[in-house]
Amino acid sequence: MDPITEKELNSYLSLEPFFAFSDKDSEVERQDFVDAYSVLPLTVKSIISGSATFQFLLAIGVEFQISKLKLEGLSKIIRDVLISRIYIGDMQNIIRDYLQLDEVHAKTISSKIVSDLFRPAMEDIKALQRQAFSARIGQPRPQINANQINQNNIIDLKNK
Repeated sequence: MDPITEKELNSYLSLEPFFAFSDKDSEVERQDFVDAYSVLPLTVKSIISGSATFQFLLAIGVEFQISKLKLEGLSKIIRDVLISRIYIGDMQNIIRDYLQLDEVHAKTISSKIVSDLFRPAMEDIKALQRQAFSARIGQPRPQINANQINQNNIIDLKNK
């Protein structure tokens, strides 16, 4: 196997969420990220710093003809969702605006991120998002028991 070139390494590092835009972040922003990363569950850390994310982003870039610079931004969006700087419900609109895509393509990319990339850590991501955005996320809906339904408030359409 041939050794990795500096260009390949830089490409990898710029698209991995752990390093995305690290050269553009201030020291305070970078330290805030490192502090947030240090307490994440392992499932989430593996998305931020795993090679599967790099491969995923490359595939998205090819499929949607997204430039490397825009992919680096997408990588940062993914990172910011994973560390709960961005609410997951806003991700589609942020992707649409950042990548300058139509609603359909932004939704497709956002859905692929959630269903393919986030899937192994989804329960941990949900917990992190609930903790960070509790005011935006509705409380779980109460389960309605059939005995709780007011029988006087039901219309029988069969016998009407």
